[in-house]
Amino acid sequence: MTVQTTSSKAGPYNGNGVTTSWQTGFRVDDAADLQVIYSNADGIETILNPAQYSVADIGAATGATVTYPLAGAPLGAAEKITLLRVVDYDQRTSITNQGGFYPEVLERAIDRVVYQCQQLAEKLSRAVTVSVSGGIDPSAVLASISTNATLALNSATAAATSEAEAATAASDAGESAAAAAASAASIGFPIPNTSISGLGTASTKDTGAAAGNVPLLDTGAKLNPAIAGFNVGQCYLTKSGTNLVLQPYNGNQLFVNGAFRTIPAAGVPLAPTGLTASVTYYIYAFVIGGALALEASTTAWAIDGATGIAIKTGDATRTLVGMARPIAGPAWVDTPAQRFIASYYNRRFKIGSVTPVGVVIAAAWNEIPSARAEFLVWNGDQVHQSFQGQCSAAGAGSRFALSGGLDGIQSTSVSGACYGGLPYVGITVQSEWIGLSEGYHYTSGYSWIGSGIGSTDSIVNTVFLMI
Repeated sequence: MTVQTTSSKAGPYNGNGVTTSWQTGFRVDDAADLQVIYSNADGIETILNPAQYSVADIGAATGATVTYPLAGAPLGAAEKITLLRVVDYDQRTSITNQGGFYPEVLERAIDRVVYQCQQLAEKLSRAVTVSVSGGIDPSAVLASISTNATLALNSATAAATSEAEAATAASDAGESAAAAAASAASIGFPIPNTSISGLGTASTKDTGAAAGNVPLLDTGAKLNPAIAGFNVGQCYLTKSGTNLVLQPYNGNQLFVNGAFRTIPAAGVPLAPTGLTASVTYYIYAFVIGGALALEASTTAWAIDGATGIAIKTGDATRTLVGMARPIAGPAWVDTPAQRFIASYYNRRFKIGSVTPVGVVIAAAWNEIPSARAEFLVWNGDQVHQSFQGQCSAAGAGSRFALSGGLDGIQSTSVSGACYGGLPYVGITVQSEWIGLSEGYHYTSGYSWIGSGIGSTDSIVNTVFLMI
């Protein structure tokens, strides 16, 4: 037999309220090699359990047929289904000296290698790639995309806020004029009607930052930089030596207690003295003796209704600049295993990573405690986990599986491998969490073996953050 198709994916197929039969268009040799993925109207994907669908035409060159759903209403127009052939990355054909040598066996083994290549090609088609000769770091590209997306969102929010404030100001001006006219009429003295003309645009009437000039909005609905000179928070909270330090970033201004304050070039430090380990603190900036200082507090933050600035709840003299969690000592820490410093302003793409060694207990899912990667996130943040490594089982034909997890709860994403008496087999599983609660979290790994005892090697638990 030959592999006459170049794809290992069919779909995504859109539902139409009628269809329940879906074609792969490529050969599937084993029902266990087929993955059926359902997408709801919100675009959230779920890998279906084999009990939820049926598969026919296994081994047919024209492809397999999947029936879903088995009962109930067919998929609607906003729902989708995708069929994916996923084979393990192993080689199961053994050809012995002077033994039987059957072309069908050899051809099936070669077909499996082609399946694996098609599978990798399908994954790569969904990946961010860089030019061969450009020398560009893919991680830097992803970080740039995330940063630019955040900047675009902030700009859109600022524009909408400015537009709303301008409308409110115009309404207030009209009401004030009407009230003044009414007052003048009541006392018998007329108020002259003076009109203002020739205002032009921001580009023609921008007179700079001299005293007495009126700030004008530029085409981006923001104060002209020549007049404004700064953003609300030109800073970044990080660790330097044993202290937290609020450093200047893209300027040196921070809005605190109703005015902009200058952040010194050396930054504003905060030692962990007197704090409790394993407690998450909010870091606030305040003014004392005319200079900026930092304090750690467990009091949550809120948005000041008068300024729109994040402040300490009930205390507008304190401006939120970050969040941190000391360890025993106490001591501040920001390592791949413990990302315990999160800046509120100018958040950056960071990676947490742990490389543990674990042992798997027979026929049960077990967390690998040493695989925990701890971190802080802001309210509503999104976190992506990649858990990968090499696994080996004592029993021939055993199935070994890995899974990720968040805060001691195992992820529904599972990846495994079947093999018999082979050395270590590589496994990777991806998990993602959206809309996390603010504060402390950790990701970890879980392992399982069908029979016997297995071991793990080269395990890496990686988490991707924006703090």
